[in-house]
Amino acid sequence: MLWFVVTVALIAIITIFCLVRTQRSDKEIAPYVSHCLFWLLIPIVSNIVIALSDDPEVCKFCFTVYFISTTVLLYYFAEFAIKFCNFAEKPFASNLMMGVVAIDAVNLAFNYVFNHVFSVSVVEEGGEVDVVFQSLWYHKIHLGISALLLAISIIVLTVKCIKTSKLYRDRYILILIVCILASFWESFHVFTNGVVDQSIIGICACGLFIYIYAMEYVPSILMDEMKK
Repeated sequence: MLWFVVTVALIAIITIFCLVRTQRSDKEIAPYVSHCLFWLLIPIVSNIVIALSDDPEVCKFCFTVYFISTTVLLYYFAEFAIKFCNFAEKPFASNLMMGVVAIDAVNLAFNYVFNHVFSVSVVEEGGEVDVVFQSLWYHKIHLGISALLLAISIIVLTVKCIKTSKLYRDRYILILIVCILASFWESFHVFTNGVVDQSIIGICACGLFIYIYAMEYVPSILMDEMKK
């Protein structure tokens, strides 16, 4: 598991660097990218602690923070996709998504009271201590909410890829492909029911790719194409 901790820690450092650069930018898209990068850091740190700890209470807290932060991250990613694709902003839809995220966060936090989302236990075998994660009924609803938020982003990017001109299409297609690949990796983690979410590496790659392509790479490509 050491390789996972080292890899994710390096990604966290790169993410912080990109976040600082984004916050200093005056581009219109910068606040949306900044929100995505900030909320990406929280599940990164949570997974590092889960990978290093064998204390069930520490892992339970980190799982709660992880689930809440990933839902908020997906909300801001949907907001980013809508803005990046120049879709008309709909306050009602945005407020509805925010309300669903808030309700989900409250339910996740109340797992400490009702134990309805997940449970964490410790199993000792052969002198080794392993943390066991068990998904409960509300965890399925949480996964459904996360999938819905991700689907909104994918649909927005897909529609933009279809409707936009060839000159601009690449900027949306590449982000869409990376987003879909990351979602497949996350789905694999959900079905295998692993304790440590190694798909966070793919999610981080998606976030960093969005930063590079939205904040750094796209303007130069478009300038070259327009010159041609």
